[in-house]
Parts: sequence; structure tokens; C-alpha cells
Amino acid sequence: MMFKRWLMAAAAGPWQSGSWAALLAMLAVVSTAAPVMLLSPVLFVASGGVVALTALRQELGSLWRALVIAAIVLLVAGYVVGIGGSLVAVVFAVFWAPVFIAARGLRRGGFSRGVQVVVLLAVVLLLLGHQSGFQPTTFLDEYLETIKQQVAVGVDAETNIAKLAQLFGWLERYFWGWISASFGVLWMMSLLLGRYWHAMLDNPGAFAREFEALRLGLMPVLIALVVAVAGVLGGSVLAWEVMALVLFGVFWQGLACLQAIFRARNVNRVVWIAFYCLLIIFALQVALVLVLIGLLDNLFDFRTRLITDGG
Repeated sequence: MMFKRWLMAAAAGPWQSGSWAALLAMLAVVSTAAPVMLLSPVLFVASGGVVALTALRQELGSLWRALVIAAIVLLVAGYVVGIGGSLVAVVFAVFWAPVFIAARGLRRGGFSRGVQVVVLLAVVLLLLGHQSGFQPTTFLDEYLETIKQQVAVGVDAETNIAKLAQLFGWLERYFWGWISASFGVLWMMSLLLGRYWHAMLDNPGAFAREFEALRLGLMPVLIALVVAVAGVLGGSVLAWEVMALVLFGVFWQGLACLQAIFRARNVNRVVWIAFYCLLIIFALQVALVLVLIGLLDNLFDFRTRLITDGG
């Protein structure tokens, strides 16, 4: 009950929304330098959730006022803690603005449009990153050299260093793909949280119904196929990264599909909990399965048949 009261207060108007978004973002930034740094992504997502909630509940004029207020509050807080004004530009450009755009897309076209916008923005970030030419080569080389000096000499140490060097090389090769995917996850989680809060306040139960109806259509399948062929034939790192981001969108359809089937079949809640535990522990493996489910659902629409049979 107290949380719902806070939520209603945070969504009451531009001043409240902007102030809470700025406060949560500031806490996220500060927590990166503290022992509680693992809370930083959670706080960033909460800040984005407030922005998404504002975009879903309020008209465009009120939303812009909320963002301006959030920027001013964050600017003042940044100078108070000694970070400076650059914090506002970074948070606004790479976090609040994408979440705001995706939330407006969700408001106009449902979850399908919201996911498509998130994927598109992640691809734009990827292209801008490649265009900038920045690579973390120097940092990774210096870090690897530091590790070499610290570890003991021996066969095991040399083997571990070789594996680490291979990992760093792979990270350098796909650096902007990882960055774009990471921001895509944060944007998507903020969007989901904002829509969940919106439904909690105005239409309980709507979040699950809308999310479980998520369907992207055949276009992502065709794009992924074309880009994959281009990547194989041309050896293009960028093509592989674009394909991964497109499949990131398909992942959410796979998750929505599985949830819809679970609900229609009245699957025991223990199974739900076990599935999400597996998703956390074996994230990559389970994500690949969900991508496959999303692709097959686009091609054959087995979700509708299974839900109908289950009902």
C-alpha cells in the first residue's frame, strides 16, 4: 500500500515525476563508486521506469516539463557531489531520451511498437559507436599487462592469461555490440517497469494481457536472415551485431509466448519460478531457446493453437 502511494505521488505531475527520476538516476551514479554498485542498474531502471510511467500517463507537454525538471534537479545534484554538468547530458542522451521515445511508441502501438523502437534505438547506438571509431584496446591491453605482473608464473597461470587474452580480444571485436545490447536491456526493463506501474495505477491486470499478446511479425525473421547471410558472406562484425540486436527483440516475443502458454495451461507457479531461476542462472542458453520460440511463433503461430487448446 505504501509503495502504491509513492507511485501515485511520483506520477502526480511534472515536478514529482522529474524530481524522482533525477533522484533515482543520481543514486544510480553515486552507487557505482560504492560497495553497493550492484544496485546501480536497478536504480537506473527505476529512474527510467518513472520516465516511462510519465510518458504513458501524461500528455506530451507535461512530459517535456517533467524531463526539463529532471535535468535541472540532476544538474544541481551533479554539481553538489562534484560530478559536474556532463552527467545530465549523458543520462539524458543515453537513457532518459531512449526510454521516453520507446514509451511513446508503446503508448501508440502497444508492446510490439515499444520493442521495435528499443531495437531500432540500440541499432542506432551501435552504428554511432562504430562511426566514432572508439575501441577499448589500450585499456584492455594495460589491464591484461597488469594481470600478467600480478599472477604467479606457471603453466596454469599462462593458460589462464591466454584465455583472458582471448576473451579480451573477443570483447574488443564486439565491443559496441555489447554496449548497445546492454543499453537495450536497460531501456527494455525500464519500459516494462513503467508499463507495469501504469497498469498497477490505472488498469490492474492489463500489463500481463498486453505483454503476453506481444507479436513482432515476420519482418524481424527476414531481417535477421538477411543480415546473417551478409555477415557470413562478408565477414562483417557489424552485420553480426545488428542480427544479435534484432534477435534481442525476438527474445521478448519468445518470453511473451511462453508466459501466455503457461497462463492458458494453468501451469503451477513453481514451474514459473523454476523457469525464471533458470533464465537468471543460464541466461545465454535460455535466451537462445526463447529466441527460437519467438522465431517459430512468428512463422507458425503455435501460441494461438496451444492457448486455444489449453482454454
